[in-house]
Amino acid sequence: HMYGSVAQQDIVHLLKEQHRVEVEKNMIRMKQHIKNVGTHRIEFRLKEGVEAAVTLKVFAEGTAAEATEA
Repeated sequence: HMYGSVAQQDIVHLLKEQHRVEVEKNMIRMKQHIKNVGTHRIEFRLKEGVEAAVTLKVFAEGTAAEATEA
């Protein structure tokens, strides 16, 4: 469990910063904010009839995953 959560705007920011992919937050289909570490499937509706999905891995701060990103 996390103290904070991951919202659509966080995903928009991460995609742009880390992958140079720009999406609008209303394209992201989430029933609720992500509140747990682990792997999460994120679905997008890019336009009428065009959908996509990505896998988001959420790590706790200070874990080994942060060290591999540096």
